[in-house]
Amino acid sequence: MKRDRMTVGAALLLATNAAAQQPATPVQDNELVETWNERVSAGAPVGSAPEFDGWSLGLAMPLARSEHAVAELDGKIWVLGGYPPGRLPSNLVQIYDPAASRWSLGPRLPQPIHHTMVAAVGGKLYVIGGELDGASSGRPEIFVAHVWEHDPAVGGWVQRASMPTARSGGGKAVVGGKIYVAGGRPPGG
Repeated sequence: MKRDRMTVGAALLLATNAAAQQPATPVQDNELVETWNERVSAGAPVGSAPEFDGWSLGLAMPLARSEHAVAELDGKIWVLGGYPPGRLPSNLVQIYDPAASRWSLGPRLPQPIHHTMVAAVGGKLYVIGGELDGASSGRPEIFVAHVWEHDPAVGGWVQRASMPTARSGGGKAVVGGKIYVAGGRPPGG
């Protein structure tokens, strides 16, 4: 029994040392520095994890987020902005390809933002409204009405006509090729 524990301990130490030697890509975002974890950015094929009532555990997102926006575009899941641990607004975009079971970085948003709405229409992605600053930035939140478009065939982000009102955390839907934004948090709550 004691020898088994020693063998497990040695194996764990070797695995930890190997993981520590993995090259990491630093991601700089204003005051925030994150480390992209290549070790968890690729995983087992979809469906290889055991299911529970039709659900199975997918590959973990390498850069944890909350208050982010999520959309599906061309079979890939896009996770945009939000807060990493530390609650500093982020402009990072992470993309999950379920067919390859792999995460990658997408084109950075034009500004660090959280509580934004995102929709995919006509092969393009639209980031709508949201909040700048606030949270742990030490600055008051700024509600925006901005609309940014990303066309994967072209790259980058292009500013489009703003919403009539600045807001964050609203609901969105695409109906008949048009994006509708409802509710949300305007300035003042």
